[in-house]
Amino acid sequence: MQGSAYQKDNPNTVENRLMGRLHALDLIPGLDHPFSRVSRTDKGVSARMNALTIRLKIRHPHMALQDLQRVYVKEINKKLKHMQVIDMRSVPNFFDARLNCIHRTYLYFFMDKNYNFERMKEGCKLFLGEHDFSNFCKKRKNSTCFRRTILKFEVRRMDKKFHYFKIKGTSFLYNQIRHMVAALFQLGTGNLEVEDLANMLNNHPCRDKNFKIADEDGLLLYSFKFSDLNFNVHVDNRVFSHLMEKAIQSAVLLVSLCYPRKVKRPNCGFFEDILDEDDHGEGDEKCPP
Repeated sequence: MQGSAYQKDNPNTVENRLMGRLHALDLIPGLDHPFSRVSRTDKGVSARMNALTIRLKIRHPHMALQDLQRVYVKEINKKLKHMQVIDMRSVPNFFDARLNCIHRTYLYFFMDKNYNFERMKEGCKLFLGEHDFSNFCKKRKNSTCFRRTILKFEVRRMDKKFHYFKIKGTSFLYNQIRHMVAALFQLGTGNLEVEDLANMLNNHPCRDKNFKIADEDGLLLYSFKFSDLNFNVHVDNRVFSHLMEKAIQSAVLLVSLCYPRKVKRPNCGFFEDILDEDDHGEGDEKCPP
C-alpha cells in the first residue's frame, strides 16, 4: 500500500480503504469524516497494528452494543484486502487515539555490515530520556516543539547477520526514528563519534552530517498502549512471521544481489520474545497452539 494516511486522490492507502469500506456500509456520511489515529506510517513502513477513533452510525439500534461491535467488525472485514479490523470498542466522547496513547513501540530491522555494536549501544543510551530532537527529524512547516521522550532504545540480535533496534517513546517527530537509526549506523561504522551524537542532542549542528536517512523498509510499528483502554488484538504472529520472512529475504537480495543467503524464518516465538515485562498490555496476544 501507499502508506497509511488518507489521501484524496490515492485509493491505495490503509485509511482510504478503511474509510471507503465504512462509507459503503453507510457507517460514515462521507470519506472526509473526521478521525484520530495512533500513528501515521509512510509508504514502505510496516505496521503490525494501528488504531483510530471515529464516530460511526448505529445501524441496529435495538442490538446490544457488544453484539453490534462484532457485527460491524465482520461486515467491515468482508471486502478489505491486505488488512483487517481486529477489534472495536465503544469509548467516551473525549477519547482520542493519538492523545490517549501513552507510548508506541517500533522495531527497525537491519543487516550487519561489520558495525561496532558497542558504540551503537552507547548511542542508544544517549537517546534515552527527554531531548530536543530537531536534528533528528524532517521539519514540517509551522513545527515549533521538537522535544520528545524516548523510554527505551536497544539493539538486539536476530541471528548471525540480522539485528533490530527496539524503540519505545511517548510520541515521535516526522521521520525521527529513521534519522536516529541513520546516526547509529554512522556511529557503528566510525563515521560519527559519540560526542557528535551528544552535541546533536544538545541542538548543536553536526560537524559532518552528510549521511542519508535510514531506509523505510526496515521500520515496523509493533505495538502501542493506551492510558485507560484495553482491547483485544488477536494478531496471529504465525502469519506475521511469514510476511516478515518475505520482507527480510527481499532486504537480503537488495543488499547482496551477488550472494543471496537464506535467512532462518522468524517463528511465532520470535515476535513474542520482542516483548518485555513492561510491554505486556500492548497487544501482546500469544500465538495459537
